This record gives sequence, structure tokens and C-alpha cells, in this order.
Amino acid sequence: MLNTKIRKIIFLLLGMFCVKIDFFSQTVITFEVPDIQKVYYAGQKTITVELDSLGRIIKVSKDTNYQEYEYTPEFKGVYYDIDKDEKSEISIGKLLLQSLSPLQFTRYGTSYTFTAGSLFISISGGFIDQYYLYRENGDTVESSYCEFYDYLEDEYLNMYPSYLNGYFYYKVSKKDSKKMKNSDMEINILNASILMSNGLYFAVPFAFSDSDIVSSAESYQASSSLKEKSVSYYAENLGSKTGLPWASANGYGIGDEIIMKVPVHQNMGLKFFNGFQSEEKKHLYKANSRAKRIKIEAQELHSTMEVILKDTPDEQLIDLNDLYLDDVFSTLKITILEIYPGEKYKDLCIQAIIPVYLSNANF
Repeated sequence: MLNTKIRKIIFLLLGMFCVKIDFFSQTVITFEVPDIQKVYYAGQKTITVELDSLGRIIKVSKDTNYQEYEYTPEFKGVYYDIDKDEKSEISIGKLLLQSLSPLQFTRYGTSYTFTAGSLFISISGGFIDQYYLYRENGDTVESSYCEFYDYLEDEYLNMYPSYLNGYFYYKVSKKDSKKMKNSDMEINILNASILMSNGLYFAVPFAFSDSDIVSSAESYQASSSLKEKSVSYYAENLGSKTGLPWASANGYGIGDEIIMKVPVHQNMGLKFFNGFQSEEKKHLYKANSRAKRIKIEAQELHSTMEVILKDTPDEQLIDLNDLYLDDVFSTLKITILEIYPGEKYKDLCIQAIIPVYLSNANF
């Protein structure tokens, strides 16, 4: 009899211990989103997402309202209505994953593509109706919601789509953004579906990405690229400040062209890092040629601007607002007009040209 009581006590204590372990193993992620009331911005509000010990979403809290999710062994979501105090199964509209590189999926007939560090949404026929851009701001990842506005006409009477670009109102800490990705793809798909059912579309890429999410150029090309034995100074190098630069195969590189395709925000710029920049071999900056004067053309709108660059390895910010960029993507052609000649080599080098998204918007 005593042994039976002792066993019951042990089992009870073990149960309490397991519950306590599970409670403390839960993860809470905090998102900051805009509070839109009757299409007007009314400030910011906080949404918290709780994950269980397996990494599945079990609760989404919005102000005083919240939804809880329970799971069968097959991970089927069950919605629990707190007010009615009863459980009922509902469809969370589980997404259909089509590709991981790039991330592509559909849900309720709408297509989603995550590429160039941005989420693009096509409701009908492949036309991009909405998209989210991402940027880093200190320890925070911020996102801007952009949506189709109307078709406009350029000076050549060509029609092109115009988009409204929002402020970077959607926010999550870098630390929290990395908590979403799970080693179990089925859990990632389930969590992404729950995020979308709660309107947190901008948060979906965090459920699939191992790295920081920042909108970037989709592609880089150049009219020439230097190759020395096994070392290549390709245009793709321009996407990162670290590593090798791009280098012209035409000596001083006068007349060379760099083509980059970038996601558009109506207040954006380029971070320009001139020359060959190496922490270990700083002399290579002066040894090689650097860009002095460049022309930037937005090829879709045929708008152009010229920029005089300083002879410095420091970051130089080029404001692109004078190009009147207005579409989902813009193809920028950068032409080299003048250079600062290298002290030892003719080779023109540019370390990086990176799109940057600023704060202002047009609504």
C-alpha cells in the first residue's frame, strides 16, 4: 500500500516537473505592426506569438484578444475559442510549398515568392499586387508594405504599374526573428500558415530563412569583369562589402557598365564602397583605380543622374529619388565616366554597391 502511494506521488511530481519544463521551454516572439483603423494609421500595436517546446505556434495575442492552437499527433491545428470556452476545428489555410530556393508557395490561390530579400505577392496571373521590403535598423528588422496603385504613362506613352510604398512599420528584433525557423519543415509550413491566418504575412519568411532578411539586389551584371588565374572579380561581388571587389577587364574601365536589378521603394538609395577594400591589404585601395564620376540610369523610365564620388573607402550614400523609381523592380545601369587612377595598377575596382531603403514614404 505504501509503495503504491509512493509511486503515485513520484508520478505526480514527475508530471508536475514535466509541465514546468514544458512551460519554461516555451518561446515568445514579439512583433510590432501598424494599427490601421478605417484605412488611417492610428499608431503601433504589439502582437505576440508563443511557441511550444517543439517550436509550434500555440498562441497568437493581439491586444486583449488571442487565439490558441492545439495539435493532434499529425500536427493538425485546432482553434480554441476562449470566449465560448469550446474547441472547434477550423482551416488555417495551409500553404502549399513549391520551392525553397527561391522560396515559393501558394495559399488560397495566391502565389508568394521570396527573392532578393523581399516577399512578393501575386493574386492574379503572375502580376505582383503587393510586396514587403526588409531592412535592418540596429538590432531590429523592419518591413515596409507596398501595394499596387494604378497604371501611369511615361513620356513615351508607355503604361507602367505604380505602387504605394509604406513606412517601415512592421518590426521584430533580430533575436526574435531567428526563433521562427525550425528543423522540421512541416512545423515551418504550419507556423507560416498560422502567421498568415493572423495577417502576419511579413513574418512568413522568418519561418524558412537561416540568415538575416534584408532586401537586396536581385542580380548584378557588368560589361566586363577581370579574371586573374583562378581569381574572378565578377559583378556578383558587388552585393557584399566583404570579400573580393568587382574589377574591370578594361584597365581604367571608362565606359564600363554595371547593371543591377533592385526591388523599388520610393525613398531609396545606394551604398557605394569605392575601390579595392581589404582589411589585410589596405594598400590595394590606392594601388588600383577607383570610380570618380558615374551616370545612373533607371532603364524602365529612361531617367538619369550623374554622381561625383569621393576618393575614400568610406561608405557613400547615393540618393536615388531624382530617378523617380516606380515599379516593383528597377534595372539600374551605372556607367563609369571618370576614375581616380591607381598608383600601381590601372584596374578599376569597386568593392560594393548595395541598395538601401530609407524611412519616408508616399502614404
